[in-house]
Amino acid sequence: MPFHARNKTLAILAGAGAAAMILAGCTPGQASSGPAVVATPDTEYLANMGWEPEPGAVPNFACTDDSYARAVTDGINLGIYTAAPYEYMENGKPAGLDWEINMAVLAYVGIEKYETVTLQWEGMIPALDSKRIDVITGNIHETPDRLKNIAFTSPAWWYGSSLMISEGNPKNITSWKDLTREDITVGVVNGSQSMTYLEEIGADFTPYQDANSEFAAIAAGRHDVIVDDGPKQAEYILAHPESRLIILQADDMPPADLLANYARYGVRQEDCTLNAAYSRALSELRAHGVIDKILEKYGLEDNMFQPEYKP
Repeated sequence: MPFHARNKTLAILAGAGAAAMILAGCTPGQASSGPAVVATPDTEYLANMGWEPEPGAVPNFACTDDSYARAVTDGINLGIYTAAPYEYMENGKPAGLDWEINMAVLAYVGIEKYETVTLQWEGMIPALDSKRIDVITGNIHETPDRLKNIAFTSPAWWYGSSLMISEGNPKNITSWKDLTREDITVGVVNGSQSMTYLEEIGADFTPYQDANSEFAAIAAGRHDVIVDDGPKQAEYILAHPESRLIILQADDMPPADLLANYARYGVRQEDCTLNAAYSRALSELRAHGVIDKILEKYGLEDNMFQPEYKP
């Protein structure tokens, strides 16, 4: 059954709604010119309003580079990976909700030519830095460490992380705090934000190249719990009911960095006009309901939810 036929069936953690940040960019055919100005954000003012951008997160709005112009003229290389429902191959062609959002972005900004490069998750940022790809099209969470190497678009959609366990909950895991128990082993995707969190709390974890590998590992009894994105966990459960895996309704809330993740896409720091075009497109696609329609096609909504867990 194709993923889009499973409308309204994904079980996922609550995500936070917020307005997309609008970046000023050049319209198609408009020259990229102007003074090389770099403004300093007033983070103190924003902090008093309840939000402070991560250092390095605010792009240079006075762009003068030609990255967008080159993408329109010469085309663009898109980095993709396998993680349903975000991105996957269907009938030999890329599919998934992030893939469809990126296709809508290219339609809005007038980029008609593109090539795809399939990579493992941990290879995405190195491929972007080496210019093997121009955009990380699978959603990627903005973190201080990643901001040292790449830039991020404005948010496309929202999701949360959750805990996947076996039916019956043999280790009696009831909370996120249980991840640090000495008798608990955790599976996670290598290079993910979830792995960073597990490193910070000192959990006993094993990293895997992709989500399917970690899910198969817990299904085979090699781990007690998996930390990953709720949509990915739910899609695996739907596709593999024989795995007898469920999403835990924990007694406590996930850490802030994993509670409400903003799905963004990655670009090089120097490709400012490309970032501006992508981000403007995302804001318009959200404002006019295009992204909502894509999410609904894959069974997701703005106000995402996690099913009740009854031990």
